[in-house]
Amino acid sequence: MSQSKLFHFIIGVIFLVFGLILWSSPIVTIVSYSLYLGIAYLLGAVVTLIYGIVKKVKPLPIGSIVISLVIGVIIVCMPFLSAVAILWTFVIAFLAYAIYSLIKAQKNGDESKWHIVQLVLAILGIIYAFVMIIHPVAAIFTIARII
Repeated sequence: MSQSKLFHFIIGVIFLVFGLILWSSPIVTIVSYSLYLGIAYLLGAVVTLIYGIVKKVKPLPIGSIVISLVIGVIIVCMPFLSAVAILWTFVIAFLAYAIYSLIKAQKNGDESKWHIVQLVLAILGIIYAFVMIIHPVAAIFTIARII
């Protein structure tokens, strides 16, 4: 086996093990996702600053850079806080989409079997959204499987 194939095999095994760990532990998945988000904010701020200096951008977006740095530092230093923010954003978006689907299904008032399926799925979505609000662990497991 050549070195290149061996390298790709080792990287594949590492990613497989990492994926299995994240799949089996939803808390680790959410926290690692929030850490990636914090690092992305920090890198975005640094890249914006370097780009602005190299290209001599006038005016330099200092406010945006500072806000991105502050958000990035907060997320990296307190990943559980950002994980909670991600969690509640997901739950609220899920509930809003389920309500939207129910309203849209009601407006399409034909009596076909697909209309009834759409209504049932929208109602089940709303019920599950309230389950996630009452039991945040259910939301954590749902988000961890989606991410």
